Amino acid sequence: MPALAAPAIEKSTAANPGDTPAQELGKIRQLFAQGRDDEARQRLVIFHQAHPQWALPAELDARLPRP
Repeated sequence: MPALAAPAIEKSTAANPGDTPAQELGKIRQLFAQGRDDEARQRLVIFHQAHPQWALPAELDARLPRP
């Protein structure tokens, strides 16, 4: 039985270490819009940990998991 290929990641939403914080937030918004909520939420948490001083837009702040 052949191995299943990993799903293709759209370049427009692929994580890129060279992205500015604004670009990464744009990609996170795209992921939410595409219904890829788990991936978007995970990247949002990572973003927030890396940039705690960055004020998140209200729609993304509302999606940030709270303890």
